[in-house]
Amino acid sequence: MRTPPERGTVPVGVIVFPKDILPAPRAWGERWFNVVHWTEASRGGHFGAWEAPELLVQDLRTFADRVAGGTTQS
Repeated sequence: MRTPPERGTVPVGVIVFPKDILPAPRAWGERWFNVVHWTEASRGGHFGAWEAPELLVQDLRTFADRVAGGTTQS
């Protein structure tokens, strides 16, 4: 039987695109990662960064702002 890895402490941001091949539930990510930012995008699929780049960029900015304590530029 495999032992799962220890839960990490590094802040993690996740964006889930609704038409991805296997959209993961938040509980799966939180089991091993310190998820501090979770977004369920309104559109996009397996190639979400290509299909909806503006959603990804905005989400990355929001996550970076949260992690940096509100000091990043939008």
